Amino acid sequence: MIGPTGCGKTEIARRLARLADAPFLKVEATKFTEVGYVGRDVEQIVRDLVEVAISLVKERRRKGVEARAQLAAEDACSTRWLVRRLATDTRILP
Repeated sequence: MIGPTGCGKTEIARRLARLADAPFLKVEATKFTEVGYVGRDVEQIVRDLVEVAISLVKERRRKGVEARAQLAAEDACSTRWLVRRLATDTRILP
């Protein structure tokens, strides 16, 4: 994107990445247009982008495991409560 400083380019890109569930990495491109550009900088950008993508996948998987763990914990607690309740209840249930 091209535009003046402070017009919201980064925020638009960040929000679009979030909507697309894609990794986002802000890179200052000015150094690539200057004399003395070194290709190693691009490699570092790619490494950084891969790290962000890996973090995104790990976070997504962690949330999935967390949701399953929450359901399993609730199920275990309610089952134990019900078993104790039935064991101590002297009334006969229909």
